[in-house]
Amino acid sequence: MKQVSATVFLVFVLGLANSLFAQFNDYIDEIRGDTAVVKSYADMNYNANSFIDAIASDTLENGERANPNRVYMLKRGRYYPQDRQYTYPDIPITVVGEGGPVVGGALEDGAPPLVYGTTNSQGEAQDGRLFVFVNNSVFKNISFSTAADNGAMHNWNFNLFSDNIEISFDKCLFEHTGWVIATGSKKEQKVKIKDSYFVNLNGFPCRRNGGVYDNVVQNTAEIYVENSTHMMAAGMVYKFRNFPIGHAYFNHNTFVNCPGLIFETFGNQVEWVVTNNLFVNSNCQAYYPGLDRPETDQDYLPTGIINVRKLEGMDTWFPDGFPEADRKILVDRNAVYWDPRLDTIIGSLKEDDGGLNKEWFSQMITMNTRTQNIFDNSVTYPLLNEGNWIKDEKPGFYQMDDVVDNIIAYCIDAVQEGNTTNLMKWRAPGNEITDENRDNMVYADWPLNCNLRYTNETLRSAGLSGFPVGDLNWFSYLKPTWDGQSDAEHAAIIAALNAGTSPEAQNVTIPPEFGVGIPPVSNTANYELKNTPNPFKSYTTISYKLPENGNAVLEVFDIQGKVIATLVNQLQVAGNYSVDYSAENLSSGVYLFSLSVNNIRVTKQMVVR
Repeated sequence: MKQVSATVFLVFVLGLANSLFAQFNDYIDEIRGDTAVVKSYADMNYNANSFIDAIASDTLENGERANPNRVYMLKRGRYYPQDRQYTYPDIPITVVGEGGPVVGGALEDGAPPLVYGTTNSQGEAQDGRLFVFVNNSVFKNISFSTAADNGAMHNWNFNLFSDNIEISFDKCLFEHTGWVIATGSKKEQKVKIKDSYFVNLNGFPCRRNGGVYDNVVQNTAEIYVENSTHMMAAGMVYKFRNFPIGHAYFNHNTFVNCPGLIFETFGNQVEWVVTNNLFVNSNCQAYYPGLDRPETDQDYLPTGIINVRKLEGMDTWFPDGFPEADRKILVDRNAVYWDPRLDTIIGSLKEDDGGLNKEWFSQMITMNTRTQNIFDNSVTYPLLNEGNWIKDEKPGFYQMDDVVDNIIAYCIDAVQEGNTTNLMKWRAPGNEITDENRDNMVYADWPLNCNLRYTNETLRSAGLSGFPVGDLNWFSYLKPTWDGQSDAEHAAIIAALNAGTSPEAQNVTIPPEFGVGIPPVSNTANYELKNTPNPFKSYTTISYKLPENGNAVLEVFDIQGKVIATLVNQLQVAGNYSVDYSAENLSSGVYLFSLSVNNIRVTKQMVVR
């Protein structure tokens, strides 16, 4: 009798598993080993939620996944809307988009797969959080537009809701948020961000929010941000509040037009790295003593980029106290530039601050006086090191429109309670968000409507080991070289952090940039350049379009910037052209090809198999 019961039970379990797997297959295009390729919105006859339903149906009733090594892949250039909040199961999750660039991508690359909120059958947008995480999660090569296609804005987008979990974003694109992209609300969580791009974090007209991460309730164990760009973020970008983050690491990041505080902190950090970053027209919101005191400096001082205070009230995290001599903070090789016109913010408020009658201070400073005195006190704080700041060097971005007037207007209005002025949204012509076209909220620009590579020669070698400061993804010709030495650079930075010194440079040969002195400009959209097939083995055809007459130079480079072939160098009239190119003598790998004409350069990548 027991044998019969066991058999019946086994049949039931197998039947249940087969039923679940059949449901899982409804959302899957194909299985590639451990990777499941998820059907897109169009593949599902324009029904939402294929992405989250695939994960949910791949989870057995006992909470385990059918395949514990599963990776969920989203298709490049496809949409994955969802009309409800999703809580990830209590198992590690890895979601990747098909490979391709974020920064520097071209139309023919196809945009990263787009995950966004959409309206449900009642025409309502999911409010609150898109995702809740209760275990480790990894996202790579994905675009997240955390707004709905009716223009509604989500408040928080990724909520870390369990102790001791880690979430990682790699090569992801984020646009919009009501408050912040991610919130940490439990103990000892880790957040890692690399090679990613954040834009238009300005959903609500609120000077305190509109950023990337908020350490809300408990202490974050680690936050790691590297080679990522932040642009047009209205409020406090990284909020540490009163918490002493276990380990905060910010290296080679770019912040452009982020007028709120870059690092919101009471100054209680005990281990913090800020190196090789570029800050442009950021941290420029005006301050009066007491403004937003629950989230700003506790001594009624303006908050510069770096803010440190004597440790107080740390019993929750350090019951036995934390010696000031053991605090470790490294600030070195960062560049900061504020447009001189931003100085008018304080002058305008002093002349007329709408009846507030406050004493106004600029926050366009690297450190306030208290913080500077602490860093200068090497006896009490031997492991706090302020290295070199590169100041007043205008980068000269290849493509970035002047929005200083909008920043000034926003900063002047934002100090008022109930302000209604939003920081502008940076969008390509034709992709603006209007009342008549609110669904444009979810469709991020592709390619990106900017090029933050820059021409300033000082900044281009001011980083550790002679690399440029800021996000190195904008310098695609040398990013592979940096990647090759990144472990050594990281080790040098941590060694310097522990010793209270500046990091030692690595022995690196910086690849020369081809075409120095002929930077791309914003009208490159009129010039077309591509090759097919790509990737290819032996032969490819390079096609290009000239909208005007000029001397056209078409060249092929290796990844180090060395010219290996000049295919065209002659005067050509406006029109379409193509050239066949043989790569039979080239080894497999990534190469670059570039069209130069009339002081304009367009560069693309080709892959030889």
